[in-house]
Formats: sequence, C-alpha cells, structure tokens
Amino acid sequence: MLLSQLALPDRAAAEEASLTPAYIIERIEIRGNTKTRDYIIRRALRVRPGERLSVDDPRFEFSRYRVLSLGYFSDVRLKLEKGAARGKVVLVVEVVERGTIILTELFLGNSEATKAWGGLGLAETNFLGRGITIEGAFLLGADPEVERGKVQQSYLLRLSKRQLWNTPFSLSGYLRY
Repeated sequence: MLLSQLALPDRAAAEEASLTPAYIIERIEIRGNTKTRDYIIRRALRVRPGERLSVDDPRFEFSRYRVLSLGYFSDVRLKLEKGAARGKVVLVVEVVERGTIILTELFLGNSEATKAWGGLGLAETNFLGRGITIEGAFLLGADPEVERGKVQQSYLLRLSKRQLWNTPFSLSGYLRY
C-alpha cells in the first residue's frame, strides 16, 4: 500500500505532462522590428527551430524576458501559429521598438577658478540596429581666472558591443581628448 502511494504522484505528474501538447518549432518569424536586425533577437531566444516546445515550457516566457532585457523594445509578445504539418508550429516574436537614444550625462557647475562649466552626454544603444552602443560627451568651461587662461574643453567617444557573435565576450573602447 505504501509503495503504491509513493508511485501515484509520479504517475499523476506523467499523465499531466502527457496532456500538455508539445510542438516542434518549424521556424521563427520576427515581426515589428524595423531597425533592429533579426539575428539580435534570435540570439536572445532560448529556443531554436527543430526543438520541442509546449506552451507552458519555461523557455517560452524566459525568451520573452531575454528579448525585453535587450532594452530595444517596449513590448515583446511570443505566440504560436500553425505550421506546415500537424504537430509543427511557427514561433512568432512580435516586438514594438522604442527609441534608443538616451541622455547619459548632464554636467553643470562652477568653481573658484572657473565661473561656469557644463556639458552633455548622449548615447545610441542600438546603432544601425546591430546592438552596438556609441556614446559621445563633451564638457566646456569658461575662461579660468589664471594667467593665459583659455576655454577649457573635454571630449569623449565610446563604442561597445555587448555580445560578439555567439560568444559570451564583449568589446568596448573609448577615446578621450
């Protein structure tokens, strides 16, 4: 009696799992992206064509959050559509792109040596739709109250790529003047 009671939860779990339909992903369609390249979105998905997927598979929701976490979209929806044959589906990823130009820094101030200084930093986080971040910033200061004082200035240009191809590596560099 005790042995059969232990087996019931396993049998019930197996029966419940068999009731959840599993489909084979025939292909992945991406809709709504006008700027971001398809490969950027596909790389974030946790499922691939040819894999089995059920609607309650945690990879389904995890893929949605991974695409959202790229920061290029205000909304991401995943849905399944009929495939060419029974048991096959098309995974449709619908995205709503958002603006990716952001204000990164705003500089304002004064000091005993300089009456005023200020600057601005801007970044495009999805340059050319390739997931490249390009950032520029500048800082200008008024004539300092020192001998042979000139307008003070500083410039920054930074480039970074979050993920190189399908590796866990990133690349970043900057120039300052």
